[in-house]
Amino acid sequence: MLRRILIPLLTTLILIGVVFVSGVLYLKEQLAIPSTQPIEFIVEPGWSGARIGNVLAQQGIIPHAWLFRGYLRFIADGHPKAGHYRFAAGLNTVDIINKLQDGAVVSYSFVIPEGYNLSDISRTLVKSGWPDAPRYLADPTLPKQFGLSSPTLEGWLFPDTYYYRAGDTIERVIKMMVDRTVNILDQEFANRPDGYKLDPYQTLILASIIEKETGQASERAQIAAVFHNRLKKHMRLQSDPTVIYGIADYDGNITRHHLKTHTPYNTYTIPALPPTPIASPGRDAIHATLHPVESRALFFVSRGNGTHIFSETYAQHKQYVNQYQRRRKN
Repeated sequence: MLRRILIPLLTTLILIGVVFVSGVLYLKEQLAIPSTQPIEFIVEPGWSGARIGNVLAQQGIIPHAWLFRGYLRFIADGHPKAGHYRFAAGLNTVDIINKLQDGAVVSYSFVIPEGYNLSDISRTLVKSGWPDAPRYLADPTLPKQFGLSSPTLEGWLFPDTYYYRAGDTIERVIKMMVDRTVNILDQEFANRPDGYKLDPYQTLILASIIEKETGQASERAQIAAVFHNRLKKHMRLQSDPTVIYGIADYDGNITRHHLKTHTPYNTYTIPALPPTPIASPGRDAIHATLHPVESRALFFVSRGNGTHIFSETYAQHKQYVNQYQRRRKN
């Protein structure tokens, strides 16, 4: 009697096993995507494995939902993750399951160059898919939300290449950028030389000015020395980029009127650092601010080729201004 029950049962189990193994082999051999173009697929949060298999089959991405569900239940190690996927042509069902388990979602990127200010960054974020970036970044309570005591996020959004996924919020992206600046500033400031006078936020402010003053990496520490020397002597920094930052309708042409018009950012009229950074400095500018070269220079003027010439006295500086400004005008 027992034998009569066991033999059919074992036969049935063997047949099921053969069918399942055959199905698995079929999944590994059969291309799930017959087209030559990648296919976009979105797994919504909360979807079960059964629903994912059904939707994949309905969209023609895999041949059989039941085999997908069986493989996912009995063989696969883990559950598919929500997100936006791109399946290349030539993948089979097992390949697709592996990508879903690994969470290999589509990623995008945007670039923030060194020296970008909040307005520049806001425009970049809008182009990258966050139309509410200008309103979000203008929120006066935003710095406090990120544990900062500064009045704005100017200078705190680190220049770098950032990767993000579909559905990432503007809050997550901005936090990623702020955290980069905080970490790098902390690391650099921890190695400051003995006798360094500025605090971390003042360092960030000065680094942003140095970032805007030159595109030559080799000059950053020299320009840092000039500004540190001026601060020690209570001289005005007289930095054109700070003046430009304070002009609401700047058209690309800085005039004598601009230099004489007082704003919180006009370092021709204020004998100190401006109240906030004027852009996002990179790590090299922050490092140069903390480690200026040994120099007594108090002035520098552009040679007109992207480099500057430095001088210790106003008489020297005036001579260089006449020499290089006249050459530029001619």
